[in-house]
Order: sequence, then C-alpha cells, then structure tokens
Amino acid sequence: VSEVIKLKIELNGERIDNFYADGIVISTPTGSTAYSLSAGGAILTPDTNAFIITPICSHSFLSRPIVYNDNGILKITSLETDRNSAVFADGKYFSDVDDNEIIIEKSKKTLKLIKFKKEFFNKLCKKFNRVIGDEKI
Repeated sequence: VSEVIKLKIELNGERIDNFYADGIVISTPTGSTAYSLSAGGAILTPDTNAFIITPICSHSFLSRPIVYNDNGILKITSLETDRNSAVFADGKYFSDVDDNEIIIEKSKKTLKLIKFKKEFFNKLCKKFNRVIGDEKI
C-alpha cells in the first residue's frame, strides 16, 4: 500500500520546495514523457536539453512541474524517517533509497540516435488521437 511521501527537492544546492505527493517523476525529452504528462507535466521536444520534475498527485495547490537544464544536479531527500523509499525506472523497481536521498544528474556517456524524419508533432498527435488543422492524423 502506498502512502503520500514528503520529499525535499534541491537543484544545484538550492532548495526548490518540499513536495507532499505519491512520488515524483523525473523525465527527459525522450523518457517518461507520457507518465509526466499524465501527472500534469509538459512535453519537451527531443532536441531540448532539459529535465522535468513532476509531482505525482501532489497534496498542494502550489505544487507544479519544474523544467530545469539537464546540466543541473538534482538532490531528492525523503523527509520520512520511519519508512523506506524506492526508485522505479520505466515502471520497474530499480533500487531502495540509501540514506533517504538520491542524486540525479546527466550521464557523461552519450547515445547516438537515428532520426528518420522530423515528424515529432505528427507522431505525438497520432499517439493522442489529435487533429492537426482539418485533417485527422
């Protein structure tokens, strides 16, 4: 059974906020976008050098997704001292959180992707069954 968790979020050593939520999604332009979007986050185009912090079912009127430069160092600290936290990646258990905190930063390794056509928005519209102009995609 999951419960609301209280998380302190810091970016480059500066406290952003405390989130009371079911969890948070950290997404990239090409990963976890659908989950972030369903939790109220934005869509980033694949050429954007940024990440998004999106609270999941936040218990605050002021809790909003935050877009930050992908060179930033994000620190997430669980303020729950009486229970453990875990990290999930792509819907699968990844790891328990040691010392109640995790650090997230961009890898120094790169991956080259093959792009066949510049049809990001057409693909996006197809996935969401949307219409562009008078034409259903």
